[in-house]
Amino acid sequence: MKWVVANWQLSQITTLASGQPTTTTMRVVGSPFPGAAFNTTLNGLGGSNRVPFLPFSNLNLDNVYRTDARITKTLPFSERVKAYASFEVFNISNSQYNTGIITEAYNLSAVAGVTAIRPSNGLGNGTASQGFPDGTNARRAQVSLRLIF
Repeated sequence: MKWVVANWQLSQITTLASGQPTTTTMRVVGSPFPGAAFNTTLNGLGGSNRVPFLPFSNLNLDNVYRTDARITKTLPFSERVKAYASFEVFNISNSQYNTGIITEAYNLSAVAGVTAIRPSNGLGNGTASQGFPDGTNARRAQVSLRLIF
């Protein structure tokens, strides 16, 4: 009975994080003005593609809500020999969150002397759901046995 009831450990890590801010961008097609050194930036000199009339960090990535848990049973075979049997589950609730989004808010076309700014499709839509904190946000489980002697 002592082996069944005693020596259990339960641990968990809960992550509750607000979304990281990112800045909306503008895609430039064509030369923004005659004589521009670069045709892909607003200032023509290879600078930022940030939308100039919107503030920095005006778009947030998804919030992160996840719990990782482990239950471990210690099996004392003798005074010097023990085994630890563990079962771990990562992202128990299978929470999905985007770690990358489309930041292009507008596209600027400068062709044949005509400049037009148009809204882009998909602003804020997810492009990646991996990364923090361990490369994926899929639910996973693992079993392990550790022997100490």
